[in-house]
Parts: sequence; structure tokens; C-alpha cells
Amino acid sequence: MLTSIICIFTIASNCIVWDTWVNEGHVSLTSGGDSEPIATIQRLSEMCTNPIMIECARASDGLPYDQAGQKVRCDLWNGLSCFNADNTPSCFDYKARLGCLKYTPECCKRLPSSFKKCT
Repeated sequence: MLTSIICIFTIASNCIVWDTWVNEGHVSLTSGGDSEPIATIQRLSEMCTNPIMIECARASDGLPYDQAGQKVRCDLWNGLSCFNADNTPSCFDYKARLGCLKYTPECCKRLPSSFKKCT
């Protein structure tokens, strides 16, 4: 039997270190859409090996994906995906980046005691 445990806590924005943007997938009418798979984002990340957040935005102007007016999925389990079939005439080109916890005393003291030791 598998058990899932979900931990929910708030981390201040100044305790997140953002990695570089990744934009490997490119949109065309024949591509089917745009995707930045989580494995690709992690492989191309320069410093974030244990991400706790993901940020996705339109590549052309940095507009957050959820404000672009398209059906787009962005999460730490899958990365970013946008399908042309769900968006007329097609998906915008998107980019994604990972966020990691900043391991400073100020940030670590805010974590729940059950969280992995922060050193």
C-alpha cells in the first residue's frame, strides 16, 4: 500500500532562489503545442537540484502563464504543457524555471520542524 503525505506551508518569496529560464520547446502549427517537460527543466537548471516551486511565463514578454488567456498546465510533477488543440489558433511560446529554498538561517527557521533539516 502506498501512502502520500502532503505538507503545506508558506515560504516567503525572499526565501526562494530562482534558476535560469528554460525554453526548449517551440511552437509551430505542426508541433502540437509547447512543452517544457520537468525532466528537461531539471536537466538544464544551473543550480536548483531540489525544486520546491516552478514558474511558467510567456516567452515573448514574461507574462505569467495563467494570465495569458490560454489553457496551459504548469506544475512540478510534469513541467509546462500547452496543446494547440485547446488554444486558438495555437499556443504561445512559453518558458519555465525552478525555484529552490534559500538555505539561510532566516529562511530555515520558518520551516516546520517536521521538514528536512535545513543546514
